[in-house]
Amino acid sequence: MQAADVPKELLKNLVMDYFVKRGFTKAAKAFQRESFTEPVKYGPEDEDKPIPVDLAELEPKSKVNQAVQDGEILKAIEVVNQLDPKILRDRPALNFKPHRERLLELVLADKVEEAINFAKDVLVPLGDGNPELIHTMEEVMALLLFTDRKQAEESVWGKSLGLDDEGQRRDDIAHEINSAIMNHQEGLEPDDFDPRVTEPKLHMKMKELLIKQRKLSEKGVKFPKVQGGDIGLLKAQNLLYDSDPEEEWPPEPYKPPEREGDDEMETEEPEEEPTPAPE
Repeated sequence: MQAADVPKELLKNLVMDYFVKRGFTKAAKAFQRESFTEPVKYGPEDEDKPIPVDLAELEPKSKVNQAVQDGEILKAIEVVNQLDPKILRDRPALNFKPHRERLLELVLADKVEEAINFAKDVLVPLGDGNPELIHTMEEVMALLLFTDRKQAEESVWGKSLGLDDEGQRRDDIAHEINSAIMNHQEGLEPDDFDPRVTEPKLHMKMKELLIKQRKLSEKGVKFPKVQGGDIGLLKAQNLLYDSDPEEEWPPEPYKPPEREGDDEMETEEPEEEPTPAPE
């Protein structure tokens, strides 16, 4: 198997696409300056043609990244609401997550009364009618049982909430919020999902590589592989996620859910009149 000769321009565009979709404004500007690469991203219309981007569009995502990583969850929510309140309001499950993170911060800071009031006044109304969301709120409140942080992390609730990896937990929240912002900017409905809009193409290609590699391995084909250490590095850089190799790829195009009454009506064939028997 021979090594592929990848054009340098393509590599630079892939890196720029990663910075743009992840909302890394400073990195995108520095890369533009050092590599003379214009800001671009890849979209669903033509997956191989980079689309010019105004880096000003990245500012809200960059602010969300910074605020979430700094633990200023309410500030991140404010940034999104200033852009358009419907981004979070029309996505109840996503809207719940940053507020739950705020509750977790209050619990870990041992601000018991403030945590109880925040859960009652904010989270309960947000999770109304969704038992799964309320359950995750109860998991956070259960951490009040522990006075030792290590014990809380090792508890079933701490493990479920990812308490031992604050950076990854916050990064996941920022990524989900920024994905919603990109979907909104592309005019997609809250229930629509197209990873070509939100995911860096570099991530998608590496994901496709691992899935094809797994399928070849299952068939007993001998070939050079991306080994475990490399996969771990890719996951650490958020180019791959733990669930990636198990998913089918490329994704199927988005299909809106069927609504009641929208089913195609079966056309009844007109009944043929019986042919009169010959006399």
